[in-house]
Amino acid sequence: MTPDSLTDLAGARRLVTGELHPPNDFYGQATVLKRYAGQPGSVSLPLVFEHGVMLGDGVWDADVGAGLPTILCPSPRRSALIEVRSPAITATPVGPPIAYAGPPGEALDVGTAPADGPLLAFPAHSTHHIDVRYDVDAFVAGVRELRGKAWPEVVVCVYWRDVQRGTHRRYEAAGLRCVSAGHMFDSSFLDRLKHLLASASAVVTNEVGTHVLYAAALGRPVGILAAEVDYAAPADVLARDQAVGGAENIAAVARAFAGPPPASLSEEQRRLATEICGTEYVRAPAEAAALLERAERAYRQRVPAPRRLAALARARGRAIRASALNRLA
Repeated sequence: MTPDSLTDLAGARRLVTGELHPPNDFYGQATVLKRYAGQPGSVSLPLVFEHGVMLGDGVWDADVGAGLPTILCPSPRRSALIEVRSPAITATPVGPPIAYAGPPGEALDVGTAPADGPLLAFPAHSTHHIDVRYDVDAFVAGVRELRGKAWPEVVVCVYWRDVQRGTHRRYEAAGLRCVSAGHMFDSSFLDRLKHLLASASAVVTNEVGTHVLYAAALGRPVGILAAEVDYAAPADVLARDQAVGGAENIAAVARAFAGPPPASLSEEQRRLATEICGTEYVRAPAEAAALLERAERAYRQRVPAPRRLAALARARGRAIRASALNRLA
């Protein structure tokens, strides 16, 4: 990946989606689910699709307040939390969103880790509202030491926000190749991420996050190198981030994956990936299509036709405006 293509992938953009609930298409989740289920891309999902695998107990207000009677989430634990928060909603576990990325029908089966694949490094990352701070030089030294022991190459996967901040240049200056899954509003994000994980022989990071569980769910050995990681943001932003909870899950993942990547995943690591990601609940394409049909029936029964038509018109209008603004940028 050339520096130009890296910065292009991470460039600022608006979310272009005709989804009734726009966050459904964060990381391209709605796009990959519809493709997997054999649905036209122009169809808007009549449900909420939780974006990512949540380590915390919090339920996003925007999800339960979307006016849609169905939520798809990774695990039974998440579905229970959602239904307690909003009993009128039916929450159904469907496993991790990354299961639906890649070639249709592939699900989680990306094959055995290639013996000659790179060590894929995921540094702690920033977001729209939070800037991450850690010792880049220390992380570089740690992954270089690992490369010399077992891997032919280290490839650093830099999150879009940190490419914008220029962090990738420090890794490139250290002689490490950088890649990115792209901007979170890029519909190909999950496809790229799954491809990167499938091509890796192991994964290393300095932060507990969704990437650890996605890698383990795909059968890739993962290690977390100890590091001091700080987050800079306004106090109210940090307070909202901390309010989602999840300290117990975060601590369990940190303990289970501490240290360099192992030769293979341990039973405890597999158990955590299964329980938190809900990997046993990944649906076959026909099952996914049936879920979407049931959600459509529930939506039609619960929401009157004039409101449905108005919501669809607003969604399409948002997509047209966002697309035009992206072209002008």
